[in-house]
Amino acid sequence: MREIFENIFEHQPLDPTEAARRAVKPQLRRRFYKRAEAGRQDGELVPLLLDGRPVRTPARRQLAAPTHALAEAMADEWNAQDEKVDPATMPLTRLASTIIDGVADAPQAVADAMDKYLSSDLLCYRAETPEGLIERQTRQWNPVL
Repeated sequence: MREIFENIFEHQPLDPTEAARRAVKPQLRRRFYKRAEAGRQDGELVPLLLDGRPVRTPARRQLAAPTHALAEAMADEWNAQDEKVDPATMPLTRLASTIIDGVADAPQAVADAMDKYLSSDLLCYRAETPEGLIERQTRQWNPVL
């Protein structure tokens, strides 16, 4: 029975949602290095190295961390990659790249934008679900209110 439906719908156009989902699926690069490690501290920063070479951010700046422990944690993310390098599984690397490329040149402007957001009335707008979040908000924010 399944074969009949497969033959009928084999050449039908994809559902638009599924077509869009397939189109935006990221093309992952193959892993091109053997080992990632934290380098020697250079001034205030510890560089991330792939096979002894410095890693670059998307804006071609050196990817580095303020502490050796953080650089090692980023190296662990890179070492955990299999055949393909998936940035979605490397949150520390993505955060560091964002800060280096987008915040380092204008830290005060970013701080001002954050201050503007943080001064909004977040305490009065509570989540309606899930139950765990409701409980956390009550526990954390009620003493402030």
